[in-house]
Amino acid sequence: RTPTLKPKVVIPKSGFPAPVDRALRRRGVVVVAIYMPGAAVDAVVRAEARAAAVRSRVGYVAISALNERLVGSLVAKTGVLPDPAVLVIKRPGVVTATLSVTDRKTIAQAVAQARR
Repeated sequence: RTPTLKPKVVIPKSGFPAPVDRALRRRGVVVVAIYMPGAAVDAVVRAEARAAAVRSRVGYVAISALNERLVGSLVAKTGVLPDPAVLVIKRPGVVTATLSVTDRKTIAQAVAQARR
């Protein structure tokens, strides 16, 4: 058998996972929701994060806490993350807020602060 080669993992210059890096390049400010699939509280927080991002017209990325590769690079950049976690990141990759269980108003306020 021919051994199968694993694709090389490319880490963007920002150090953030590729979906976050792309969103940062497109929008400048991104709301990132880290969630545990199947957890009711995480689903509510994820919906609030998405609603805040849409209302604030910024990027939005949801990342499963089970995706070790993506979460690992986020932890490397930001330190320990709560579960669920909502990050507000602005270009060039500055984390302006790390929130846990929260609502769309609080997230929207964090986005407004990031734009300053």
